[in-house]
Amino acid sequence: KTKKAKMQGGFVKGAVDILIIAKTPFACEVKTLNHGSKPTVEQIEFLNQVDKLGGFACVCHGVDAFIQAMEDWLSKQ
Repeated sequence: KTKKAKMQGGFVKGAVDILIIAKTPFACEVKTLNHGSKPTVEQIEFLNQVDKLGGFACVCHGVDAFIQAMEDWLSKQ
């Protein structure tokens, strides 16, 4: 982890891949379809906080799951 990368927003523990600030915030961690791919403890904690505060929080395995999550979120806007 380099100082420069940290200053540019990289390597933040718990940060999710996609965060959209809206009336109902959208927070999503996107993983590959590889069965060993899973979110970190910090990411799960972040997603749980988003959910607790009324946001839409999800972990998606693959692009199809991500598209479905986006459609679900948009339908609730």
